Amino acid sequence: MDVSEPAVMLEALNQLNARMGQQESRIQTWTTENQSLTTRLASSTTNGPTRPPGPPSLVDSRLLGKPERFTGDPQKYPDWSFKLKAYLGAIDVRYQALMAHVEQSNGPLLNAGLSDEEAQLSTQLYYVLVMLSSGAALDKGHNAGVNEAFETWRNFVMEYEPRLRTRTVGLLMQVLSYKFSGNVATRLDGFERLVRDYESQSGETVTDATRIGVVMLGMEEPQIREHLIRNAARLDTWSGMKEEILVDADPALHEQSDDANATRGSTRRCLRARGSDGRGQWGGQRPGERQG
Repeated sequence: MDVSEPAVMLEALNQLNARMGQQESRIQTWTTENQSLTTRLASSTTNGPTRPPGPPSLVDSRLLGKPERFTGDPQKYPDWSFKLKAYLGAIDVRYQALMAHVEQSNGPLLNAGLSDEEAQLSTQLYYVLVMLSSGAALDKGHNAGVNEAFETWRNFVMEYEPRLRTRTVGLLMQVLSYKFSGNVATRLDGFERLVRDYESQSGETVTDATRIGVVMLGMEEPQIREHLIRNAARLDTWSGMKEEILVDADPALHEQSDDANATRGSTRRCLRARGSDGRGQWGGQRPGERQG
C-alpha cells in the first residue's frame, strides 16, 4: 500500500473542511445582514412619518340615502349625476375637485398615473359607480377596467354630456328661437340659464346685441314687445333691457315707471318751450327781466 495515499486523502479532507468553513462564514454574514435590514425596515415603518389622513366625511355615509340606479337613460342622467356628485361630496370632499378635473380631461385617466391617495379614491368611487349602474351604464365600468373609476366617469361624461359641435349648435338654436310668453319673468330666468349653458359648453359669449335681438323676436306679450320696439334706441344694453322687461311685466313697477317717465317728459317739454337757458323758445326774457 502506497503510504502517500493517506496523506493525499488527508490533504483533500482538510481542503474540504476549509471550504465548508468559508461557506458557513458567508451564511452567517448573510444572516446577520438580513436581520439588520429587517430591523431597520421595521424601525422605519414604526417611527417614520405617516401620511396624513384625508379630509373626514362631512356626514355619516351610513345615514345617507343613496342615488337611484342609473340604467343609461339620457333623460335621467342630469338628475342622477347631480345627486351622485352631491352624495360623493358628502362622503369625501376631495371628490368634488377630482371629478371636475375628470370632466375637463381630453385623455384617459388611469390609476397608474395617479398618486396613491387618488388611486385609493378611484377604487372607492369605482365600487360606488358599479353598484349604482346597470345595463348600458354598467358597460362603462367594464370597458374602463377594474377599479378605474375616473376613466369610467370620463366615459359617462363623454356620452351623456358631449361637448361636440353638434350639441353646442343645438343649444345655440334653442337660444336664438327662445319664446317669451306667459310669466315673462320666469321665462327670462330660463333664457339666461340656457345662455349660460351654451357659453359654458361652447366657450363663446352671447353678446348683448344677440340677446336683445332674441327678445325682440321672441317676445309674445304684445304690450311689452311694442314698448321695447318703441324704446329700442334707448335700450341698447342687455342689463337695461332686462330691467325694462321686468318693470313692464310687473304692473306695480310699470305704473311707477310710467309716472316717472311722465314727469320727465313734462319737464323736457317745459324746457323746450322756454329754451335751454330758461328763456322762451324764441329767446324771450326771463320772468322779471327788463328789456334793454
